[in-house]
Amino acid sequence: MTSRLPQVIPHGSGTRGLFGLGRIPRPAEYVHRAPKIGLITPSGWGNLGDAAIQDAVILNIRRRCPDAIIRIFSLNPVDTTQRHHVPSETISGFSITPGYHVDTRVPVVEWPIEPATSGASEPRAAAQSAGVPELHRTNGSESRPHILSVASAKGVAKTLLRRTGPLHDRMYDAVCEFRHARHARECLAEFDLLLVSGGGQIDDEWGGPWGHPYALFKWSRVALATRTPMAVVGVGVCQLRSRLSRFFMRRALAAAASRSFRDAESSSLAIDWNLSHDHFVVPDLAFGLPVRTARAPLPGERLIVGVSPIAFCDPRMWSRRDSSVYDAVVQRFAEFVVWLSRTGHDIVMFTSDISDQRTVADVLAAVERACPETAGRILNTPTETVDQLLEVLPRLHFAVTSRLHGTLLACAHGIPTMALSYDRKIGSLMTDLGQQDYCLDIETVELDDMTETFGRLKRSADEVRRSTAVRVAGYRRSLDEQFDWLTANFMPAPAPPDHEIVESLDG
Repeated sequence: MTSRLPQVIPHGSGTRGLFGLGRIPRPAEYVHRAPKIGLITPSGWGNLGDAAIQDAVILNIRRRCPDAIIRIFSLNPVDTTQRHHVPSETISGFSITPGYHVDTRVPVVEWPIEPATSGASEPRAAAQSAGVPELHRTNGSESRPHILSVASAKGVAKTLLRRTGPLHDRMYDAVCEFRHARHARECLAEFDLLLVSGGGQIDDEWGGPWGHPYALFKWSRVALATRTPMAVVGVGVCQLRSRLSRFFMRRALAAAASRSFRDAESSSLAIDWNLSHDHFVVPDLAFGLPVRTARAPLPGERLIVGVSPIAFCDPRMWSRRDSSVYDAVVQRFAEFVVWLSRTGHDIVMFTSDISDQRTVADVLAAVERACPETAGRILNTPTETVDQLLEVLPRLHFAVTSRLHGTLLACAHGIPTMALSYDRKIGSLMTDLGQQDYCLDIETVELDDMTETFGRLKRSADEVRRSTAVRVAGYRRSLDEQFDWLTANFMPAPAPPDHEIVESLDG
């Protein structure tokens, strides 16, 4: 994986955009003050890969700008602020359920967070304790906005009303989104940089075109209106089924002053779909998270294998609902766990997404039915935070994973890993790491395939550890280079030492 750092692209043209947002004059000087940086991420509901990315971005920003003021725009501000200890706000003014659920009950959360904010069951009390301005008036069991001017929302209402659904709900969404865009304009006017910070953000699987494609398009218009540079950093291109999704993404990427993708396949898709032609490739931002290298097992030591199932096609939560596929996935994991136990391995169950905990329970139930004595020897370690996940991984000798960042973080720890891939991005990661021989298709894999591949992985474990360590070290150097470049091009110059200021005044 190679990287190149581009010239800064002039940030947009024109004077007005969606929502009628005029340009806000930017100050001529950016020096002698703490930089203000916004992060955009469609996270907040328990995906630890997304959380790890934001932790890595915040860490790298603070290494270079210790006094930086950071604010995250996400799907769930309460969860985001609790995880990352920075203020957060909603990414959008309306929610699409299922698929792209935005917790608009508490739209702004400051840090340090007040105790009441941690309870989602009392959103209005949490909003008041967090100092959130009242955006809605309650009418019985529902809340509706205090409409100041429906006419002023005419432009956005025309587009949002094209969504399917009752007219009343679409009008409500339109007005809420207009108000959100106005608030975003006021907020972003004070920022030095808006980062679209990693993850599979070029995607419409969850929520369709009016989910994240529209959200990125809206924020790009706001960034243009406020003359705030926007950088798209280390994102993945997943799927864009709709022409409208591609339109939104194309316009959003065109507005960015810098664009980078997390793998070569994402770069190729961006070119094929005419989304971007001037960009560079860097490793996934989660590689920038410091980790402890897992130790190799001692001779004769009982091997510990971490197994991380995925809720692929789970009718309870996946965008593609297929109970037969999900049941087959659960059965394959259960069969493999029984095989591991019978061949002398210790087993640790872990997850990199909270939604997978139900799948772990389903796998353990299947193991209990097939081999009760095995079920009692399995250690189930619920991992609900990045810190908890990073505590579990160094204890493992091998890992069997499916999610992208569960796989990535295991490999970053130097753990020989077998991946059951449900998506192109998993195969791309394993290929980039030189471990494509240990990547299997989750929909077609059989137990014999898993046992044979795992056997080869064990025999090659030392070489896998060495080669992975070399590549991961290179990835971290590339990420350092990218963050250095972003700092040099977009951050305000640091204030000079006090004695230089005094000398300047005396002179």
